[in-house]
Amino acid sequence: MLFHVADLLRERKFEFAAWLVFEVSKNWAEADADIAETIDFLEYYAREALRLAKVKPDVQMPGEHDSLRYIPLGVGAVIPPWISPAQLWPG
Repeated sequence: MLFHVADLLRERKFEFAAWLVFEVSKNWAEADADIAETIDFLEYYAREALRLAKVKPDVQMPGEHDSLRYIPLGVGAVIPPWISPAQLWPG
């Protein structure tokens, strides 16, 4: 899903940058950079999710067959003070 959203943002980058200029009073260069950064974040977290979803072999002791698997425990959110308006868009 994250890859799909990144593709949609890439296709409509001009439109979303224009919304940032209109709604948040960003200049064009900053709006374009914010959208590009949002696309990068989406792709980074999508790749990290795929990496963490793989089962990894653990240290094997004689007679054991162990594996390491990450499981989701819930939703977490961090809103740092440097987040851009494009990353907060609800729709």
